Amino acid sequence: ALRRLREGSAERLSPYVIGAKRYIEQNYMKGIKVTDIARALNLDRSYFSTVFRRETGMSPQQYLAEYRLERAAHRLVAEGDSVASAAYLSGYGDIVNFSRRFKAHFGTAPSKYREMILLHEENGHVRQK
Repeated sequence: ALRRLREGSAERLSPYVIGAKRYIEQNYMKGIKVTDIARALNLDRSYFSTVFRRETGMSPQQYLAEYRLERAAHRLVAEGDSVASAAYLSGYGDIVNFSRRFKAHFGTAPSKYREMILLHEENGHVRQK
C-alpha cells in the first residue's frame, strides 16, 4: 500500500498530503509524530488526519509507521546496519518496540529478515550464472 501511495500520481493528492509525505521523508528518523506533521503544515491535527486518510486510504500514523519500517528494512539489507542502528536511524528509540512492529509488518524478526533477503539474493545470483 505504501509503495502504491508513493508511486501514485501526485496530481490527485492535495498539497497537504504532498507536503506531509515530503515532511515524513525528510524527518522520519527524528521520532516525529502526527502532531509535528500537522504543525509543520499549519493544520489542526484532526483536520489533517481526516484529509490524509480520505486521500490516501490510511492514517498519517500508519503511513509514517510503514515508511519507517520500509526505511529500516532498507538499512538492514542495503546498508548492512545492525538491528539497533536501523531502528534508531529510522526514528525508533526502543528496539523492543521496533522489533515487535517490524515482525508484525514483515512477518519475521529484523535479523531474520536480513538473512532471508540476502539468502534470496544469493540464490537468485547463483541461478543466473
